[in-house]
Amino acid sequence: SRGKDLREESNFRLPVATSLREIAFGDMERVDIRRLSLELTRFELSEISVVRFNDVDWPHRSGKVILYDELCNVDPGELKRLYEALLKAHDEARDYSLADEWYFRLQEINRRFGKNNIGRYTARRFPSLSLAGLYKLSSDYGESWLKPIRWLAVLNSLLFPIFYLLIGSIGANYDIALDLRFLIDGEFWGDWIDAVLLGFKSTTLRGLTDDLDPRTVAYRITVSINFLNFVVNAALISLFVISIKRKFRRR
Repeated sequence: SRGKDLREESNFRLPVATSLREIAFGDMERVDIRRLSLELTRFELSEISVVRFNDVDWPHRSGKVILYDELCNVDPGELKRLYEALLKAHDEARDYSLADEWYFRLQEINRRFGKNNIGRYTARRFPSLSLAGLYKLSSDYGESWLKPIRWLAVLNSLLFPIFYLLIGSIGANYDIALDLRFLIDGEFWGDWIDAVLLGFKSTTLRGLTDDLDPRTVAYRITVSINFLNFVVNAALISLFVISIKRKFRRR
């Protein structure tokens, strides 16, 4: 009936556009695409920077929006051009939710097909070890403020304290591989807290090795771990600040 939104009907499906390739949308002042399923639509070689998308269905992969062109293995350079155009269009339309999705996809293309051959090989074989892979893992390319907080919590309450305890930076030399009975020892938990505090001190660069003999191996290893701790924490805190600024800038 007139005025009724057909999309409220359980059996209603948007009409599907299978191809919008090689269309010179740029020759038009503005193009609006409304209420259309784009889940099987290709935009390869089309100029879409002037297109405004409203109430359309995009394909998804792993919970993220994606272009069907990427699922069809279109040339990475063309995908980058399309994602840049979509990011620009949704930014200008103040549709920041979708703009963030296109930003994520653009960064994925840069990570997987960047000009740095070593980085590209690393990203393909070991996706979490390249710089772009670590950027994604730690903050979803600056989009997630929660991920840096989680990593800070895990590293500073678990990983770095374990290192400090194993090398003798704090308390006795614990050997986790041989004996876990120390977990019920109250002295261990006191040493654990001291190890967490030592990690915090490494972030502030204060009193790092005051209680260690500089001639020991434990001292040299502790200095190295302290430096690594400082670098990692500084990077994660920076990513947290960047993501928060990005969120507020879009409001």
